[in-house]
Amino acid sequence: MKITLGLGLDSKKTTTTLSSMGEKTVGPLGFLSVLETQCGIPSVPESPTARIIQYMSCLKESDNGQHFYSASFAVDPFNVAKTLLAWRDTWYEAGWKGKFTESVSVRLQNLAVVEQSAIDKVSLSYGQRLQHVLAVLETQKTQVEEVVLLDVFDNFSPLWQAILKKFKLTTQVVELTGCAHANDLSVVQNTLKQLQAQNLPKNADGSIFKAALSGSDNSFVVLKAKSKALSAQVVSQSLAKAATQFKDNSIVVLASDEGMQLDDALDTVYLPRLGFEHLSPLRPVLQVLPISLELLWAPLNVQALLQFLTHPMGVISARVRFQLAKVVASKPGLGSAEWDAKLADILANEQAREDFNQKRFNKLRANINYWFSPERYLPEHGLPITVARKRILRVKQWLAQQQNVVSHDPAQTTLYAVALGQTKELDAALSALLDAGDSVIKQEQLSYLVTQLTGAGTSIVDRFAESIPDQTPWLLGTQQAASFYEPTDSVIWWDLKAESGPINYPWSGLERQQLIAQDVLLADLDKALQLSAAQSLKPILAAQERLILVVHETDQVHHPLWDQLSSCLKNWQEIDLETAVLEGAKLNVLAKLVTDPVIAQPLAPLTRWWHLGSGDYLTPRDEESYSSLENLFYSPYQWVLKYKASLKAGTLQSLTDGNTLKGNLVHRLYEQFFKAHTGDVKKPQFDEAPVNAWFNEHIEKLLTEEGAVLLQRGRMAEKEKFIATSRNSLHALIKQLRAANVTDIQMELKQETDFWGGKIGGSIDMTVLNAEGVEAVIDIKWGGTKYRREMLQENKHVQLVTYAYMRHKSISADSWPAVAFFVIDQGVLLAQNTHYFPYAWVAKSGDLEAESYGVIWEKMRNTYKWRMAQFEQGRVELTVTGTEPTEDSNPGEDALVIPETNDGFNDFKVLMGFGGDQ
Repeated sequence: MKITLGLGLDSKKTTTTLSSMGEKTVGPLGFLSVLETQCGIPSVPESPTARIIQYMSCLKESDNGQHFYSASFAVDPFNVAKTLLAWRDTWYEAGWKGKFTESVSVRLQNLAVVEQSAIDKVSLSYGQRLQHVLAVLETQKTQVEEVVLLDVFDNFSPLWQAILKKFKLTTQVVELTGCAHANDLSVVQNTLKQLQAQNLPKNADGSIFKAALSGSDNSFVVLKAKSKALSAQVVSQSLAKAATQFKDNSIVVLASDEGMQLDDALDTVYLPRLGFEHLSPLRPVLQVLPISLELLWAPLNVQALLQFLTHPMGVISARVRFQLAKVVASKPGLGSAEWDAKLADILANEQAREDFNQKRFNKLRANINYWFSPERYLPEHGLPITVARKRILRVKQWLAQQQNVVSHDPAQTTLYAVALGQTKELDAALSALLDAGDSVIKQEQLSYLVTQLTGAGTSIVDRFAESIPDQTPWLLGTQQAASFYEPTDSVIWWDLKAESGPINYPWSGLERQQLIAQDVLLADLDKALQLSAAQSLKPILAAQERLILVVHETDQVHHPLWDQLSSCLKNWQEIDLETAVLEGAKLNVLAKLVTDPVIAQPLAPLTRWWHLGSGDYLTPRDEESYSSLENLFYSPYQWVLKYKASLKAGTLQSLTDGNTLKGNLVHRLYEQFFKAHTGDVKKPQFDEAPVNAWFNEHIEKLLTEEGAVLLQRGRMAEKEKFIATSRNSLHALIKQLRAANVTDIQMELKQETDFWGGKIGGSIDMTVLNAEGVEAVIDIKWGGTKYRREMLQENKHVQLVTYAYMRHKSISADSWPAVAFFVIDQGVLLAQNTHYFPYAWVAKSGDLEAESYGVIWEKMRNTYKWRMAQFEQGRVELTVTGTEPTEDSNPGEDALVIPETNDGFNDFKVLMGFGGDQ
């Protein structure tokens, strides 16, 4: 067998190679696999995570509390094990035998002690595999007759050199000399070679002389873009249009870790994909396991719960999860009345199915109980490993079932196989911890394990390299600069950005000397940097006709090659793609190539009025509420979009939080309190001590069921402030009610009655009755004291008037009920007078007299008729910022005052049109 070996050949090859019997072209990893097979050495490489767990067990076993790593290991065992395992692997690759025969530092001694158990318990590293092969080659021959080296022998590590010496070697190092033409490309190549050799000409002041390019011969072009999607599109379109001209030539595209974007762009122009790979953890099936485990921690991570319920894939059917997600989105938590009602509804619907099956029903009920009502564990105490393994088993069983379902789809089958492998590997890791004597695992440790296993993700299994039948490939791709071993006509280096390179060793100078004395021949870092620089030049020197560099300005750190170009060259041909495409400029990316001009399409302009032509679709509704009337009066465009177009904001993207959540929680708190405490508020049950006792008993349960986001770590101060505000406001409200001699309270009283627009209905926050039999309605708000006071001062409290009207009609009273706002965060009650509530904050205005409810109600009626007349004409006013009111924006003195704009809360902003600064 003949082996052709190159340091960069573990990546995709930049030339077309013909396979033949007894010949292989490989990189170091490929050759090691061949040798292991030839030597009869079984190689089953473990995952990095499994090896870390194994080594962590050895560290724990050897730790006596006095080792140099002991203190750190006690705090973060996983990362300590990962770091020290990397040390160990580096030593083995440099020739370490697992022990030291001479005096070494304490750190080295400690790790030698650990190695006494690790040598047998930790799966083989790359260096150990090389050493095993070398040991077998001392006594055994292989079928490899010749090894042809494409790189200088000295560039291989000492261990590889020892292995290579066992074979007949032939060196065929290809010297990439660059372009033979006198053009910009040749100047770039020659200048960079001079820079590498450190013999560039200098100016009189000692600075480097910058070689000037013509900037017009298209042999060297720099494309700059902010968007990688745009640059990929331009490059792919350029290649597609020049395909016929290059079929007898060769183009190699070099793209690192984000070449998938370029492959997708090639696909859109019907060119073969080059097979760039990018590992992604964002495939839905890979996210089921991490989300499932997150639900075991206390306090409940409500965001993770919402993700679990809305995820495209899940261990419970989407039909069930999506219904529950709507509940959690509005009431973040588990166990609320709405949650229980929805669960009962789901189970009832299951029982009502025509194909009802008792076994299936029992399984659904058991699954719901298991996933949503488990015992949860505090991170500081840790999660029992047996509990974690049981949950992993559940996910593993589900994945196995799904894999059978999608067995007809190879790509989906592969994805499920990857996810299944990750669950098995995590289970094996936890099993190893159990064997090592651990019974619980901390949250950060489990998170670390899960991230290690799932964070790398998987390749996009339904995207692979393609070729055109009966056609020699002229377009090739690679992901490593080191893979260039032969000249090629053109090179496109897409996404030229910084890459990780050799770093300093973590050992002191004395420790490095001690390692070298023990035949641990660590690589020379200066030499490694020089080799990396030389390999970066290979794609530059391989280009014979054309070199195109695509640089993305969003990259924070430049590739060293870009800095070199900037230091010794000037006046190169550079194209800003965003500018060029928008202007429809001709781009000489490849010969005879231009881009299609982009015709600017203006966005819909922002206007004050929509004209629909007729009012056929804007007829009155059968029933209105205060909320819909408010939209109709002040934001008619929202009334149309909400109630006629039936548009609404998505409810599953985010949880209810902030002041909206806090207001909802206190509403529910008051509702529960006044349901449990009825009658005259002067009874002892409304005194401070019993109220506090009730509050303390119920507040945490309420937060767990409907406000669990406030229980999350990092929100303790906010939670405590909310609890204090809620408690104080309840006492303040009771004080106001006692002062008003209230004897009866109704919460969330539903009302429906006739009005001049048909029927009107709604739910009144609080309805109270005093000792004289007089009624009042109170609307409860979380905040906005100043705003509510101004509403009362200016007779704009149409919500309270609406509620008062509904009660006035319902009880057929001679007079309308009194009205007030209660503002929770300030604990104040706002009214226009103190006739009903003696302790109310009176909202007075020096200029305006308080209007009667009847007058305000009549103004509301006139405003309604005015808006409906506009709708009959097919006209809808957009009272949004950026527009100016017209004559038709004023309803007259007998109607409500309409503000120029009313779009503080507007879910439809993007539908309004664009203008000004928008």
